[in-house]
Amino acid sequence: MVVRLNRSSRRVESLGDDGIADEGEASHLAYRGFFEHAIEGFFQTTPDGKYLRANPALARIYGYESPKELMKALTDIRMQLYVDPARREEFAKLMKGPGEVIGFESEVYRRDGSVIWISENARVVHDPDGKAIFYEGTVQDITARKQAEIDLRTSQKFIERVTHSSPNILYVYDLIEKRYVYANDRIFRILGRTLEELVGLGPAFLKKFSHPDDQWLLEERDSELAVAEDGQVFEYEFRLLHCDGEWRWVNARETVFTRIAGGQPHEVIGTAQDITERKNTVDALLQSEERFRKLVEGAAAIFWERELGGGRFTYMSPQVEKLFGHPVENWYLPHFWIDHVHEQDRERVERFYQDEASRPSGAHTIEYRLKNSDGRLVWVREFGHVTRGGVGGLLLQGFMLDITERHLARVEIRRSQEQLRALSARLQSAREAERTHIAREIHDELGGALTALKMDVSKVLATYRAVREDHVRMDFIGDRLAGAMTLIDRTMESVRRIATELRPPILDELGIGAAIEWQIEEFEKRFGIRCDLKNHWPSTLATDQALSTALFRIFQEMLTNVARHSEATGVVVSLSHDTENLLLCVSDNGRGITEGERRNALGLLGMQERAGIFGGKVDIRSAPGKGTVANLRIPLPKAPEPIKGPHKERLLPAR
Repeated sequence: MVVRLNRSSRRVESLGDDGIADEGEASHLAYRGFFEHAIEGFFQTTPDGKYLRANPALARIYGYESPKELMKALTDIRMQLYVDPARREEFAKLMKGPGEVIGFESEVYRRDGSVIWISENARVVHDPDGKAIFYEGTVQDITARKQAEIDLRTSQKFIERVTHSSPNILYVYDLIEKRYVYANDRIFRILGRTLEELVGLGPAFLKKFSHPDDQWLLEERDSELAVAEDGQVFEYEFRLLHCDGEWRWVNARETVFTRIAGGQPHEVIGTAQDITERKNTVDALLQSEERFRKLVEGAAAIFWERELGGGRFTYMSPQVEKLFGHPVENWYLPHFWIDHVHEQDRERVERFYQDEASRPSGAHTIEYRLKNSDGRLVWVREFGHVTRGGVGGLLLQGFMLDITERHLARVEIRRSQEQLRALSARLQSAREAERTHIAREIHDELGGALTALKMDVSKVLATYRAVREDHVRMDFIGDRLAGAMTLIDRTMESVRRIATELRPPILDELGIGAAIEWQIEEFEKRFGIRCDLKNHWPSTLATDQALSTALFRIFQEMLTNVARHSEATGVVVSLSHDTENLLLCVSDNGRGITEGERRNALGLLGMQERAGIFGGKVDIRSAPGKGTVANLRIPLPKAPEPIKGPHKERLLPAR
């Protein structure tokens, strides 16, 4: 009968005649594959020392071609395998007591008579009645390790004498078993640890006393040493815990000095230097540099250093890439900086730095334009000073600021001031022209009419005095009086017209909507240009006098510009609103206006000024040959009347 170990109960299970448990065929196959291909030796023996089963790895360890040959040759394990038969007796005693052995080391014979060291792990397997049926376990060839330990012990005294005077920790590390096997007494002076503690903890030493953040490095170290070539030296820095609870930095230099039979690195010799003080100094320096770097890179300024006279940068802070778009590396190229200075500024900048080279003292400041990666010009102001470099040469150190917005603001302020002066002059001129116009109208129209009226009345009076003598002259008096009445009517009409042009009464009487419709009719009659109105303003729109006047004057100016400059044949006026603004749009089909005309248009500036008083804005959109669209957007009065629908009447002033 073939038996299989049940790990939980240490009992055996009967297998079928075919050697496979009915319910566990797949599991059995997996187990058998592991058994056959394992790198460790697996065995089953009877308590009296006969092999029941052996895997190929065990046969190889003992020097046999196959498990079958091994089991046939070794019929008495105690006498044929063990160099010291008492070791088998000790093995059997342990199996009867605790029922298992772990790491049981013995010398055994190979097939060719050579002696090797093995380490056995085994346990007892019982039948359902508790009777020991067989032993099963694993065997590992530890000959190389044991030989190394023997050799090490032989030379240890010599090594201790040599290494006693070393200021560093000298040690031997078993790469296969991942444990230290030797260290000099410097381990106590540097880490406060003893050799017994180092060796006794085995693989647990590094896991227990190395810094958690350095665990990955130590694992990588083992991997690199496992494939190291002879003479190859590896260097690592990591932290170990001192017995006082402080972390100590060590610098380890290691190389492989023994290998097992197959050439695999076995033992590593190394030195560990205490670099804690140096590391703390370096860390303090790095932290200081990091604070400085954050200060420099977090500032809005671009810090730089360049050769005096040469123009080549030796340092440029990373912010330069964000501002100009050119990679930081490009600024270190010869002539890159000066080639990107604007052509109109280049000669001035070169001359400035040539003069700076001739008088290397004090600070300098200069403003100029640089081209960014997309060709846009950026105004910069540079502050710098001359300093002496590390090799005695002179350097310029400083920083530059982006002053584009500030410069454009200055330009805009100057332009605004010029426009305000021009507007003031225009207002004064317009006021004088208006006064002259009013004076002329009153003088020519009203003065002439009144003079003629006076003459007619004088004649009537003269005729009236003579009426007593000649009743026929009464007809003449009637005619003169009729002429006088006609002249008086004309005079009154002129007075109304003049007053209307100065300020239409309809604006005050019927509101802004009616005034705009009246102005459109007057515009059509005067200039013969068709004007269509789309009025969506509320019929009950309430505005104060100042706002109504501003809306009306801006609208008048828009129509005036159409009449004077557009050469248009048609105009569309649109009055609309949204929840927050009144919207007035005047579009024509004229020739359009150029950018230069728009910049110099004092009429547009006047409209902007009027709209700005009420928080509004005038926007002009135009293209040559495609007409012009003038848009006014001005906030609604704070308490607007409810919207009752569009106002569509076109009211005419009373005649």
